[in-house]
Formats: sequence, structure tokens, C-alpha cells
Amino acid sequence: MPQMSNLLENFKQESANLQELFQKELSSIRSNRPSPAMIENLKVFYFEGTQPLSVNQMGSIKVIPPREIDITVWDPNSIQAVAKAVEDAGLGLSVRVDGNTIRADLPALTAERRKEIVKQAGKISEGFKIRLRQARDDANKKIVESEKAGEIGEDEKFKLKDGVQKITEETNQKIEEALSKKMEEINFS
Repeated sequence: MPQMSNLLENFKQESANLQELFQKELSSIRSNRPSPAMIENLKVFYFEGTQPLSVNQMGSIKVIPPREIDITVWDPNSIQAVAKAVEDAGLGLSVRVDGNTIRADLPALTAERRKEIVKQAGKISEGFKIRLRQARDDANKKIVESEKAGEIGEDEKFKLKDGVQKITEETNQKIEEALSKKMEEINFS
């Protein structure tokens, strides 16, 4: 039986990880408010290799309200490569170099672009919900297999399946809340 309680804990952890990944993915979606997450995972071709444009790797990223992202690059030789990576990212940022700092301006969103971004966020949300359902189905299969193997009784099987379903519903609710908040940010900022 301890193995089955581990199953529930593992599923809870997997659900939390999916929710965290979803939040991270949402933060990289553009809204009218800039976020370091929009550019911190961009790949910069530098010294005949690619590196992520992250605070740890190439410089520091700072948001200047209302719609500017400043990237202060530590190595002055990399500034053109970083500027090119930001321009080529397809985020619609206008980039200008000012010494060791790259200033990326986020233009205001058009109504058409807002609809596209909302649709993109919805697709991402649905993808994470599918992954959650797959994880739930896997957990339920393990529960049924344990019952067939005689490791747990029928009552315990239903109790565990209820626990898995409750975790699934809670995680789905958190995903929906995060999506709703992001859509509000896209549409009203």
C-alpha cells in the first residue's frame, strides 16, 4: 500500500510540474506588458555557438515601464549578436543599441494581433490539459493494475482514483485561472 500512496504523491508532483511549466510558457507569450521571459530563452549565435540570452549567460535583463526591455550585455563584442537575436525573434520588438545596452521597445498590440495571441495561449493551455489527462490516465491504469494484482482492494482503488481526479480538477482549475489572467492582460493592457 505505501507504493500506492507514492503514486498519488507522484501524480500530485507531476501535476504541479505541468502547472509550473504552463506558467512559464504563458509568461513567454507577449502581451502589452514586457517581461524578461519574452527574451531570456532566445538563442544568440556568438563565438561560433549558440547561448541563451539569460541573466546568467550574457547580461542582465530589466523591464522599463510601460513597454521597454533593456538588455545590458557584459561582453561589448557580443552586443550586435544579441541585438540581432532579439530582432530575429519574431516578437515585433524594435531594437536600438545604446553603448552596452540594447533597448527593445514593445509596440502596442493591434486588435488582430491580440486575437492571434489569445488563440496561441488557448492552444498552449489545451496542450497542457491533454498532458494532464494523459498523466491522469497513466495513474489510473497503475491503480487498476494494482487491484488486479491483489495489492489493493476495490475500495482503495476507488479512493485512489477519486484522489487522482481531485488533483486533476484542481490543476485544470489553476490552468484555467492562469489562462484567464493572461487573456485579460493581453486584452486590457
